[in-house]
Amino acid sequence: MYKEIYLVDDEDLVNTVNAIHFRKLGLEDKIKSFTNPELALDDLRFRDDPNTKTLILLDINMPGNAGHSIPPTPG
Repeated sequence: MYKEIYLVDDEDLVNTVNAIHFRKLGLEDKIKSFTNPELALDDLRFRDDPNTKTLILLDINMPGNAGHSIPPTPG
């Protein structure tokens, strides 16, 4: 099971809807939501355990720094 769930979308509503679904599954304590991909990437880079299993729902069509330009592994 994943220890963290990252929701990364420039539309806050999309993150909210996704969070609702994960909360229904009892996973609310694992959710981290971001509308800025750079902040999400920084959070991934500087977490305590870089080997933590993490599920990332990433919008690939964001203005500025598109999601497909985020490296698969931070660093």
